[in-house]
Amino acid sequence: MDSTKVMALTGAGFTDCSGFEDDLQLTDGRTDDTGTMHQGCVSITAGPYTVGAAGDVTFTAGRTMVLKNGFRVDGLFRAVIDPLLLPPPS
Repeated sequence: MDSTKVMALTGAGFTDCSGFEDDLQLTDGRTDDTGTMHQGCVSITAGPYTVGAAGDVTFTAGRTMVLKNGFRVDGLFRAVIDPLLLPPPS
């Protein structure tokens, strides 16, 4: 993975998790070639997954991200961990 194409950001301030999965799975081998945002309130697991050459993709999760074998970045990829997304304790 080319380090010039990967940025890690912390605390972006998203707080509304309604309508999003707690543990988002992107493991279907898809390629995103557009501006795309994926949000998992607690975690995101991805791979196989490709950010295409024209892709501008942001993953935002509350606690963790797992990038498995087959995760590839040819475009722009941002990974954001934002603990404000975590659901309140029950």
